[in-house]
Amino acid sequence: MQSIWSQDYKNIEIIVLDDGSSDGSLRVINECKNESPCSFNIITQENSGGKVGSNFNKLINASSGNFLFFISTDDEVVSDSVSSKVELFESDENLAFALNTYIETIDENSNVIDKSYIHKEYVRISSINELLELEFNALGSFYIQGGLFKKSVIDDIGGFDDDLIGDDIILRTKLFKHIINQAPTLSFKLIDTVGVRYRMHDTNIHKNSLRQSILIHEWFMRYFKDRIPNKTMLVWLNHAYAYTVNNNLLEDAKKLISILIDYLPYFDQEEKKKITLNFFNSAKVRAYQLNKTLDLNKEFVLKILGDMMIEKNNNLYIEEPQVQWFIEYLLDRSYKSELTLDEIYKSFSWRLTKPIRLLAKIFKKFS
Repeated sequence: MQSIWSQDYKNIEIIVLDDGSSDGSLRVINECKNESPCSFNIITQENSGGKVGSNFNKLINASSGNFLFFISTDDEVVSDSVSSKVELFESDENLAFALNTYIETIDENSNVIDKSYIHKEYVRISSINELLELEFNALGSFYIQGGLFKKSVIDDIGGFDDDLIGDDIILRTKLFKHIINQAPTLSFKLIDTVGVRYRMHDTNIHKNSLRQSILIHEWFMRYFKDRIPNKTMLVWLNHAYAYTVNNNLLEDAKKLISILIDYLPYFDQEEKKKITLNFFNSAKVRAYQLNKTLDLNKEFVLKILGDMMIEKNNNLYIEEPQVQWFIEYLLDRSYKSELTLDEIYKSFSWRLTKPIRLLAKIFKKFS
C-alpha cells in the first residue's frame, strides 16, 4: 500500500476489495486507509470462492479515474510506475495500454530474487496480433499488475468475465481481440523497465496446477475453440493430473479427465493415442529426490514449483515431467545468481540424465 501512495504521480484513488479474508487483512487495510494521503475506498464482501474476475469488475465499477492500474496487495510498485505511463497516454490519444517488459520477483521479506524479461519474444513484438499469438502459445503475454489501461477501453470489452475463474488471461485476450476486430486504431506500448515487484510465496494462486488447468480450459473453449490445443496446455494438464492422483484427489482427477476428453477431438487418431497415454502415464512417473544438503536450492525450487513438489517421509521430490519444465524455466529466467550448473546437478542427486539437449544449453550458459 505504501508503495502505491508513494508514487511520484499523486492523482491516485486506491480501491481495495476484501474478499472475506479471515487472516486480519481487513484490519491492516483499514490502518492503511487511515494513513493514506490518497483517496481510499474499501469494498468488503463474503468470500466469493475464487471469482477473481468478478471481484476485479467490482473494483472497476467503483473507480472514477480515466486509467486503471491493477495490483495485488502483497506486491510492490516501483515509484515511477504510474507517472512513466501517464506521460505516454498524454502524448498518444490512441494508446489503450502500456506495460513493463521486466519484472522483479521478491520473497516474503521483499528481498529481490530475480529481475527478468517476462518474455524473450518481446524483442520481436510490434503488433497486437503478435501479442495475441504470444498469449495463446505461452498461455500468458504479460502481468496485468503494473500495467496502465485506459478505462474506457476496458469498459468497451466488458471488463473481466464474471462467470470464469480466470482473470489476467481473460482480460488480455478480450483486449487483444477487441483491438484487432473492433478498434484497430488503438495502440499499445512496451516499456523496457520494471514496473512492479511480484511477491512469490507458497500461496500464489498461479501455482495451483488444478485451478490453472481448469481456467485454461474455460479460456480456450470460449476464445480459441477454433484452434488446436497447444503443447503447453497438455503439459499443464498432465502436471495437474499427476498431482491429483498422487494426492488421492479423485474427484479433481475426474475434472481433468473431462478436460482431456474435450481436447482429444482436435487431434487425429494417432495423436489421440499418444496424448492419452502421456496423460495417464503422467501419474506413474519416476520422481527425483532433492538433495537435502542444499537448503538454498530446496527453498528456491519450492517457491517456483508450489504444488508440483511432492513430500514423502520428510523428503522432497520432483517428478520427471517437471524436471524438463524446471530446467526450461531456469534457462528462460536466467537465475545465474541463484544456481550454478553444479547445484542444478546436485539438486537432482546427480541422477539427472535427460533431456540432454537442455543440459547442453546449461553447460553453455553457465560455463
